[in-house]
Amino acid sequence: KQMSYTGEQAVEAGAYTVDFGDFDKNVPGEYTITITYGEVYGGEYEAEFTVEVRDVIVSFTVTTYPSRTEFSYGEEFDLNGIAAEVVFETLGKQDVASSEIEIRGYSPRTVGTQTVEFYYDGVKGGEMTVTVLDAFYAVVLDLENVKLTYQSGEALDLTGLKVYQVMMSGSRTELTAEQYTVDSSNFKAGEAGTYTITVNAEIDGVTRGASFDVTVEAGGGCNGGCGGAVTTGLPGLGVVLLLGCLVLIKKKRA
Repeated sequence: KQMSYTGEQAVEAGAYTVDFGDFDKNVPGEYTITITYGEVYGGEYEAEFTVEVRDVIVSFTVTTYPSRTEFSYGEEFDLNGIAAEVVFETLGKQDVASSEIEIRGYSPRTVGTQTVEFYYDGVKGGEMTVTVLDAFYAVVLDLENVKLTYQSGEALDLTGLKVYQVMMSGSRTELTAEQYTVDSSNFKAGEAGTYTITVNAEIDGVTRGASFDVTVEAGGGCNGGCGGAVTTGLPGLGVVLLLGCLVLIKKKRA
């Protein structure tokens, strides 16, 4: 054989030696192989690499399955509680650490029942059924048909409000009026200003909320326009001023 080094000429097999150390093809384990290139240009050069002898797996078995069978949407699989053993042709029975076990078939973002399989070095040792549960993520409000601006004295009217529950998976369902509460305690129909209305919903013990603002505008003035009339803070004063102008015009005409 020949050895090649990047940027250098290939070396004939007789120009280097190979030290296999304690390598034993019948004993599983890792072994270091050392290659020495004889004295050239006044120096000696070595290179090392590792090889592994693997035992033949006779069987792999999960003896105790993980304790959890339900997971929330997006949650990683939990191997806590698992116990497994592998039987090798040479080494016999050995315990397998959970970190050495490969799981297949689990999807944290697929809602429903799933079959999870357990493997060690490509050999299947068992399977179990688990369930991924969707979770309440947020409340979304549809305000398209909701009255958001009021004149002073008007009562709050939330007719047309639609409330939706949004799950972690993205699915959305409209809630009935019995499934959510509305907090409008700070709303004052007779006082101009902006007021925040809060909507809360509780699903499976989880509470989520959303809010929106409504505005109460100051009252007074004339609907449809008042021409040149003067609006004041005193009732009837604008009418008095307008009548005064009419009397003055009559006197000038006389």
